[in-house]
Amino acid sequence: MKKNYLIFGIIYCSIILGLFTGVMYLYLKDKIEEINSTCFSSFGSDYWQYENELIENGSIELDIERAVSRIQSESAYYLDNYGKYYAVIDASDNSVIAQSGDFIEVRCYRDKQYSGRLLIPDKPLADSNTKDFYNFTGFENSKCDDYFIYGGEGAMTAYDVSVEVEPNHPEYINEDAGISFDEWIGEDRDVKFEVYYYDSSETKAKLNRKAEDISWDYISLIGYGEIEEGEVLKVSGFFESRAVYIRSINKGSNLVVYSTVFNPFMTAVSQNKKLFTVAFIIFLLIEGFTIFAVVTLYKNQKSFELRSQKLTRGIAHELKTPLAVTKACVENWEYIDEKDRHEYSEKIISEVDHMASMITKLLELSKLNGGQNSINREEVDILKLTKTVYERMDELAKEKHLEVTITDYDNIGEYIAYADPEMMNIVIGNFISNAIKYSDTYIRMTVSDLGKKIEFRITNDGTRIESKDLAKVWDVFYKTDEARTDRISSSGVGLAVVKSILDMHKAKYGCTSTYNSTTFYFLIDKAKDE
Repeated sequence: MKKNYLIFGIIYCSIILGLFTGVMYLYLKDKIEEINSTCFSSFGSDYWQYENELIENGSIELDIERAVSRIQSESAYYLDNYGKYYAVIDASDNSVIAQSGDFIEVRCYRDKQYSGRLLIPDKPLADSNTKDFYNFTGFENSKCDDYFIYGGEGAMTAYDVSVEVEPNHPEYINEDAGISFDEWIGEDRDVKFEVYYYDSSETKAKLNRKAEDISWDYISLIGYGEIEEGEVLKVSGFFESRAVYIRSINKGSNLVVYSTVFNPFMTAVSQNKKLFTVAFIIFLLIEGFTIFAVVTLYKNQKSFELRSQKLTRGIAHELKTPLAVTKACVENWEYIDEKDRHEYSEKIISEVDHMASMITKLLELSKLNGGQNSINREEVDILKLTKTVYERMDELAKEKHLEVTITDYDNIGEYIAYADPEMMNIVIGNFISNAIKYSDTYIRMTVSDLGKKIEFRITNDGTRIESKDLAKVWDVFYKTDEARTDRISSSGVGLAVVKSILDMHKAKYGCTSTYNSTTFYFLIDKAKDE
């Protein structure tokens, strides 16, 4: 049985997972197509493609210095889950003249006029989480051309962060147009250093390296004549998309390569983080509820089977003794003296009545648990019903010399509940008969008004019910004292019937037991006033 429920649970959880995955896939598919379209559109309208058109039209010839400037200014502008690679390459031997990396934009302001130069450090900068630096020292020996700061060394500081910098002095610098750093900034100028970190995280660094590898793959294809330079090559994917653009400058002596790799899936997830978080929580709740439901069904089924086994064993045990007694009496009937036959006849009748009573109660319990009995609710005076039921049993209480009291706790004379009269008769009758059976000296019955509820409470002295057995008293065939026998027959079914009736009425009930007394109680809905 456990295996069947496990398979059932796995199937349902798999179906829910499939539905969730399908819905998320359809949603992501649209988002990813949108991201790919936007990124490719931006890539296609890039500066390089625009200048390529100008070059083809003979308008300008792009020099290396300007290309490098463009590469550096573009290299750090990309989103999460994006990798980029830019480079200027010597077409004769495919050596790298300049490539994307960390750079510093030096901004000089005077009379609201802006002038900017790029400073390319000789090594990657450590990510200090600070982008803007306002204080600088040691750049007096540095020089500037129209695009770059080169030579010398210095340091930039902001708050408690200090970054040492040694500007690169690459071959493409136009030293003929060079002036000193101090001459460029002049006097009374506001200068700011803005740092752009190219590899600011391991994820971006990995994607940047991948973009670089892709660039060289395409450069090789150009060398083999398989593709032509000047063409934008795009590959759109679900988890990875890429685009490459390669063109020549300076009459073909150099190549400019521009490539990008991005993860549209991660970008879509990042942009819709809240939605996916809520959806994932809902998915987990549904899966958790499904697992809980399957486990509950399994436990209920197992509990039902255990109850059925216990019921079968209980019935066999309960019927075994009266059947044995009846069989013995019948088998020995011809050997019994005439004067004793009346006594044996009564014994046989008593045993048969006991079996009939037990079977009747089992049938009642079966009907109650099976929902075959309907509740015919009407106004019932619980105090009056208690007195009526006890009057039928008072002779049994007198035989045991029990002190019995029925108390009108609130002195109001009547306690009207909204319940099925016949069923409540069974409930109170079982409580009273059990109390008489197990009491030694007294029984106390109290009816009280608790506002919206009527409470019935019956207490008797006698053998204590152990705390571990309090929940078991409502089980079929449970008996607190197997050795106790008297004129009140006990099948162990009565309280199980009571439990079913009170459950049908949605009443609260329970049992408490101390060293010298035991109390059963129930609370049932009070009839509404007209």
